[in-house]
Amino acid sequence: MNELHELIDQIMRDASGAADVDDAAGAATVTQRAYQALVYAGLSRVGIPEHLGGVGGDLAQAVTVVRAAARHPVATPIAEVALVCGRLATDCRLAFPGDTVSVAFDPHRPDALTASPAGDGWTVQGEATAVPWATVSTIVVVVAATPTGEFVVGTLPTAACAVTAGTNLAGEPRDRVTVAPGTPLRDAVPVPADTFERLRRHAALARAAQLGGVLEAVLAMSVAHAG
Repeated sequence: MNELHELIDQIMRDASGAADVDDAAGAATVTQRAYQALVYAGLSRVGIPEHLGGVGGDLAQAVTVVRAAARHPVATPIAEVALVCGRLATDCRLAFPGDTVSVAFDPHRPDALTASPAGDGWTVQGEATAVPWATVSTIVVVVAATPTGEFVVGTLPTAACAVTAGTNLAGEPRDRVTVAPGTPLRDAVPVPADTFERLRRHAALARAAQLGGVLEAVLAMSVAHAG
């Protein structure tokens, strides 16, 4: 794991030197450069089987990537892509939809997005709030409840949704995604009944991994200051 940490540390340090992160435009540049470098190194696909479009590895390695990235004051969607979308694709045996992707779901309301049968496929509608990084994604993965209480997973071009930009306290994108009734859901497939709960747990794991990385950085700075 030390080599992985060193690689991520170098990527983040290089990106942080690209612009002034106190400026909004500079922060966006740092985010873009850092995430592009992480993607180029294959780190956004760690933990996803190769036959699904990943680079292999397991859940523990994906957690390591997220934790190591979080030790630096550079915001990227690596946690959402690798640990939320990546685990969803792995659990459902679906092809990984790409590196500029967000997952639209409300962890407190499983029926915030609903799907209805339409011919051989499904349509979707509803609204999810606080969706991470939707404004910079090209694809939205939708986890929608069906009339029978089960779930389907599919994708939408972000352009097919109404996305209202928002931020959390850290200034990271947390957006509102609204899908109009009758919107066709691409590549929609029924998924196991526990998919939504597993998705919630992986989202919580992503945040826990990030907090672990932040605390590691705080400890290191505290020791350096005390010394």
